[in-house]
Amino acid sequence: MKLDNRIWYLLTALVCIALVAGGVLLGVQPQLGVIATAASDKSTIDSQLTDLRTKISDLKAASADKSGLESQAAEIRKKLPAGVDGAAFIAQLNSISAATGAAVQSLDVSPAVAYAPPAATAPAADPAAEGESASPSASPSETASAAAEAAAPVATDGPLTNGAVTASNFVVIKLSISLTGNRDQVLEFIRQLQDGDRLILITGVTLTQEEGGGTSATLDGNIYALSDTAASVVASDAAAATPTNG
Repeated sequence: MKLDNRIWYLLTALVCIALVAGGVLLGVQPQLGVIATAASDKSTIDSQLTDLRTKISDLKAASADKSGLESQAAEIRKKLPAGVDGAAFIAQLNSISAATGAAVQSLDVSPAVAYAPPAATAPAADPAAEGESASPSASPSETASAAAEAAAPVATDGPLTNGAVTASNFVVIKLSISLTGNRDQVLEFIRQLQDGDRLILITGVTLTQEEGGGTSATLDGNIYALSDTAASVVASDAAAATPTNG
């Protein structure tokens, strides 16, 4: 074999090796990078799918309880309607009157006012403790201790409040109901009114024994309503109405 042929064979082999190496670098290596990126993306997608499956499961559970939640919401809307809803309240009074035999003589409803949370009140001071602190026989150390106790904050058992209930979304409607009937009928009317659909707070009851054994009663109290704008809620639809006697 001539030398020139061997050189050509060697050059050809080198060119083939170079082509194979170039193919690996230019073709295979990028594909390996694509495969690695795809594997990373697959892991991310699998994690997202797991989160979606969890959310879907939670939504299915909530959907299964939808009827129960809607029932609870309907009961709350009866107790706290969006507005005075005087017609429904009068219908409730008529129903209770028919069931108990107590006759509703009049219903006076005041305009709605924005709700104001009750303020907490501090406990009254103990007169005995004040007398002891003012005693001239107390030593300086006892006086200093008493002064420190007086300066310390006093825990108060104030009324429960909820920050979600504000003057902008909750209103109070004061009302007065006059009843007649015997004592048992009037008391049963009050009980059913407090246990009825509409949330009501009875703040005062006046019972008067009439001649002939009858009883007349005046109930003072508050009903409540939800409203986006408290000033827009008015009681005009209920103020001019009087329930029919049962």
